[in-house]
Amino acid sequence: MVTKPTSKRAARKTGAKKKSKAETKRSGAKRRKAPASRPAADAAPASKSISTTEKEQRVAFREQARDWPREAWVAHIKDHKQRVLADATASICDIFGIPCDVLRADRKDQSPKSRNENSLRGMALGAVIDTGLTMGLGWNELHTHHEIGRSEVLDLPPHAATIRGAWGRWIATANIDGVLMDVMRARVAEVQAAAVKAAAGGK
Repeated sequence: MVTKPTSKRAARKTGAKKKSKAETKRSGAKRRKAPASRPAADAAPASKSISTTEKEQRVAFREQARDWPREAWVAHIKDHKQRVLADATASICDIFGIPCDVLRADRKDQSPKSRNENSLRGMALGAVIDTGLTMGLGWNELHTHHEIGRSEVLDLPPHAATIRGAWGRWIATANIDGVLMDVMRARVAEVQAAAVKAAAGGK
């Protein structure tokens, strides 16, 4: 019985050579690139975002202009739509017969005049907010909260809940009949139409 030669024996007999590692490499293989070096985390100081800078400027403007006459701070409003809203606010307050500054907060005294102004404040503020929304402004552009409020109209209050509640009161007047309410709604609609036109017409 003849035994067959093993592979090693057969290789020796046939003179076959073992391939080297270099020969087994693919001829067309690409060389690996060295990983790009990352810049150090502290290579450059982090700059403030535009939104943060704008917020700080708004807060500083409100603090500085708090005691200015209304005409003075309105003249310093940079945003065109905000300036249009400030003018519309004055017109709406004229319709309701109240001063603009009562929109910010109720009068604290209990005089008959102040109590009348307080009673009209909610609807007048709601009409102003409705005008701003009709112009395309967002909710955060219609109040002056120091963190999220983006309004430059200093007549407006600093709480989102206040303006939403006032807006709801104004919308509810659609269900109230009467000559007085009809006149108020018609006059406010005129102010809104003029504000929308002015907001779309310039910078």
